[in-house]
Amino acid sequence: MVADSRGQRIVCKNGKQMTYHEFKMKAELRGISPVPESVFRKYREISLENELLEGLSFGECRKSVSPDFVFSLVVSYVIATGGKVRDTWIEAVGVRDVSLTGIDRIGNDAFYKCKTLRSVTIPSSVTSIGEYAFSDCSGLENVTIPDSVKEIGESAFEGCSGLKSVTIPNSVTDIWWSAFAWCINLMSVTIGNSVTSIEYGTFSHCRSLTSVTIPDSVTNIEDGAFHGCIGLTSVTIPDSVNNIESWTFRGCDRLKEAVFKGKTKDEVMSMENYPWGLKDTSVFRYEP
Repeated sequence: MVADSRGQRIVCKNGKQMTYHEFKMKAELRGISPVPESVFRKYREISLENELLEGLSFGECRKSVSPDFVFSLVVSYVIATGGKVRDTWIEAVGVRDVSLTGIDRIGNDAFYKCKTLRSVTIPSSVTSIGEYAFSDCSGLENVTIPDSVKEIGESAFEGCSGLKSVTIPNSVTDIWWSAFAWCINLMSVTIGNSVTSIEYGTFSHCRSLTSVTIPDSVTNIEDGAFHGCIGLTSVTIPDSVNNIESWTFRGCDRLKEAVFKGKTKDEVMSMENYPWGLKDTSVFRYEP
């Protein structure tokens, strides 16, 4: 990267140019919501493919602005305008850790099948994570859901086989169908105390999950919520739960203890759909 004779323009070896003001503006945009279109105006006619990333001066301008920072701005802009991030971008740039900024929601399919993505930082301005937002991001190892998020959409993290732990904050009230299904290496999950229903297939086929404590806020557990959790050995169900749908625990053959708080054996046995797909009811424990 060199400056021209007047010191007013930055010229990258890839042939792209920008004023110093434009270049400086990119560095100052962190935290602005949303990222102004003016920053990307000169690239408006370039499709959102690798050409866009080249136009924003990766590689040759690394010494002035880190590619991680610029790429995070690009991704934030794409998400803010309802676009979709592609795995080819992440592979081309070599940035696997994304820190989002200046957005209030992560839309449907935003990072769908971005298998190269390793970690994502979600800002506290985000209130919802859309359907399939991170579905099949098999390389995703770390994600922190801030306590501003109220809703996690259907299949939002389905197939994120790299995730080992998830904390759902107390701000979340709705977790939709199969939100964490097929997270086969997920070993621990903390469910916040504002969730009222564990929906259909929410944690189905989380094969490495060993224990779950359901908070007192939950009143309903939908069909197949823990279906196929073959590593699950213990679960605690609070007195607040008054409905458990069929096949909730189907395939949980290693379950050694299911503790029902605030209910007698007769009360549990009289609940609809009993025993919810379990073959061995001797694992039930009652703490009335």
